[in-house]
Amino acid sequence: SGFFNGAIPSDPPRRTSKEDGFNPKFNVSYDLNDDFMVYAQAARGFRYGGINTPVPQDVCAAELADFTRTGTDPNTFAADKVWNSEVGGKGSFADGRVRVNGAYFHLVWDDMQTQRRLDCGFGFRENVGGATSDGVELEVTANPIQGLTLTAGGAYIDSKLSTDVANLKAKEGDKAPFVPEFTFSGSAEYVFPVSDDLDAFVYAGYQYMGERFTEFSPQLSTYRKMDAYNVVNLRAGLTHEGVEFSVYANNALDSRGVIRALPASPFDPEARIRIVPRTVGANIRVAF
Repeated sequence: SGFFNGAIPSDPPRRTSKEDGFNPKFNVSYDLNDDFMVYAQAARGFRYGGINTPVPQDVCAAELADFTRTGTDPNTFAADKVWNSEVGGKGSFADGRVRVNGAYFHLVWDDMQTQRRLDCGFGFRENVGGATSDGVELEVTANPIQGLTLTAGGAYIDSKLSTDVANLKAKEGDKAPFVPEFTFSGSAEYVFPVSDDLDAFVYAGYQYMGERFTEFSPQLSTYRKMDAYNVVNLRAGLTHEGVEFSVYANNALDSRGVIRALPASPFDPEARIRIVPRTVGANIRVAF
């Protein structure tokens, strides 16, 4: 837009926006015994709205004519809101050697802030549609023998649209972008004495991230699948009177997991943002 694109600058005057609201939280818990408790909670949260970058009429007129922008002021977008309801329990067993946390949650997301991307190279945010997420989480920590700590945790999340969203070419039931259905992590650490004042430790950790997608609808040109990936981290070292020396190999198997897929645009090529590659190093820590 503007003089050097063959048109009079079309940017509107500066605008402002503001938000206000009430966000309650309710929580109740009950101790079944000295080692285990259950709880339930409900909470409401929000994300601030904001101001859209102007879309130049002279560049994007054909696309803008194909739809009606939502909201009373197309140059701004409002807050979106989430209600979270959760029930769960926390406790320990076997004289405290095993600890368990678990929960089920249900989220309702309204007035979603959704990015609409235009082929002319511009875009804007608008409040369209709603989504729900149902999930379970479980985490277990165990100390079966002196010096050994084992952990395992995972989650299953079913996150999807609760309504059709024509502007996104998306249908009720389409999966929410960037939300994996399954995640899992586990670790084992063993600390053992080498001498009266010297301890050694070894650690191995594993993480699994399920597949994800970049958009609600596969009909969009920007829809990309991000495959599941695994990460293994290793560490070993010695500790002596507050001084720790360790060597590590993060992402030891050199996974090429994708955390964000970026489709091509008029200004940029197709791209992928990946996790940090295999990183080997050493640390010295001093406690004082």
